Amino acid sequence: MKKFSKVVSACILMLTFFQNTKAETTFPFLTFLTQNGNSTTMSVTSLSMTVSGSTLSVTNAEETKSFQLADLVKMYFSNSSTGISDISSDTESQKVDVYTMNGIHIGQFASQTEAMKALTKGVYIIKSNKKSIQVAVQ
Repeated sequence: MKKFSKVVSACILMLTFFQNTKAETTFPFLTFLTQNGNSTTMSVTSLSMTVSGSTLSVTNAEETKSFQLADLVKMYFSNSSTGISDISSDTESQKVDVYTMNGIHIGQFASQTEAMKALTKGVYIIKSNKKSIQVAVQ
């Protein structure tokens, strides 16, 4: 818990830095990943974060979300609100292998598109030739 509090503090400091450097144009979203594989993406416009006890409250211009610190796995800035990153057309027709975040092989699919259609809600690693990407299926 102490380690995670330090991580949250570091993220708050990074957020302050990013807001002061107009980083919302570079990384306009902050994504929160929980232990059950759910991800929540929020705009960083007017973003503020507070910790009260074991709860992290995040507020932006549109909404407020609360997370239990013990349930948070990862927070990261991104330039995508979809939860799916780095999908490119060069891997669309290639065979891909899909793994869980724990490294368990889910299966091989004819293409990245087919894999995305078959996967249930969660976070996965998709590997094709020499390229690996992390995706969150929502």
